[in-house]
Amino acid sequence: MDRRWLLLFGLAVVAVLAAVSAVSTAEWKPGDYSEPSCRRYPPAAARAEIKVQVETMRRIEREAADRLIGLDTRPYAWLLDQARAAEAVIAVPALVAAEEEALKRCVIVIPALRRSCTIAAAALVRVIAELVSGEATDEARMAFAQTMPGCERVASLTPIDTALRAFRWPPEPADGKRDRGPARDRGPAPR
Repeated sequence: MDRRWLLLFGLAVVAVLAAVSAVSTAEWKPGDYSEPSCRRYPPAAARAEIKVQVETMRRIEREAADRLIGLDTRPYAWLLDQARAAEAVIAVPALVAAEEEALKRCVIVIPALRRSCTIAAAALVRVIAELVSGEATDEARMAFAQTMPGCERVASLTPIDTALRAFRWPPEPADGKRDRGPARDRGPAPR
């Protein structure tokens, strides 16, 4: 019995030593993301630049939400112009592409600051454009409510809650089965 435990203990020690030697030969360092630029992404200057635009988007969102409940008198067309201007500053294609290219070199997955805020800005423009046309859908509000908090978090801001982010879930069908799209309507899989 004692020899069996001694043998198991010896095998465990050998396994630990093998793991330690493998890690030490890989020259891995904690916090090393393979590129010096990945260690503190996003850079402070880029974060400050985007943070100003995110604050602008939040101001526009608050004004549009106030307009929804009758507290603001600015027309939606003016708010739409402001939202498009903010989107144009954030969604510079060359900067988005450069950010994506720089983040491809990182070993760990890092959320792209400019890309996430570009998506949120496009969603804000879509919601306000639908308010201008008078056909605001819950789908647009849902998309905005899902994308904007991510942009705010990446820009080191606490997400806010406004009427533009409020939406109603689609009603449940009478048969209890949701429409999953054409890919699921083909029937059972062939055998």
